Amino acid sequence: MTINRTIGQTPPDRANELFAQLLDTPDKAAQVREQLLSDLRQELELLANLQEQHLFPVLENHPETADLVRDARIDTQQTTALLNELESMPKDSEAFIVKVADLRRVFQQHIRNDKNELLPVVLKVLNQEEVEAVVEKVEEEIAEVEQTKRATSRRRRMQAEDAQVAGETMLTAAQAGA
Repeated sequence: MTINRTIGQTPPDRANELFAQLLDTPDKAAQVREQLLSDLRQELELLANLQEQHLFPVLENHPETADLVRDARIDTQQTTALLNELESMPKDSEAFIVKVADLRRVFQQHIRNDKNELLPVVLKVLNQEEVEAVVEKVEEEIAEVEQTKRATSRRRRMQAEDAQVAGETMLTAAQAGA
């Protein structure tokens, strides 16, 4: 079990998929962009929360990682600011896509910084027990988030099916009455 596999790969993969989907949507698909942006925010917040809750508290016990933690927090603040700008922009414009591309660059630089600067120091200063504790907590939280997403998705599907059945029942009743 490695911290690199858990923190360095899982959330960024999903976020990169969402970036690609967002950048590929046509200007007229404002509602699709809105939903993708919401999903992207959730993914980026998950990554930031995993670091903030599980990694940074351990790193703060080691003086040699203080600057790296501060830089990572600044990256997160920059990402949040760009997300907030995107949410307030019209989703059906070219300017929106330009800002998404900016956010993607910031995010990818953040991930490179984590992999090239933060992770090597983490592996150097943390003992095996600390690394395993962080990895275990991160994996548990990721599993909980995925379970919640699946439950929400199931609930939405069931609601859509119920609405469809209700609509068909009303249509049948209206046709019978006609």
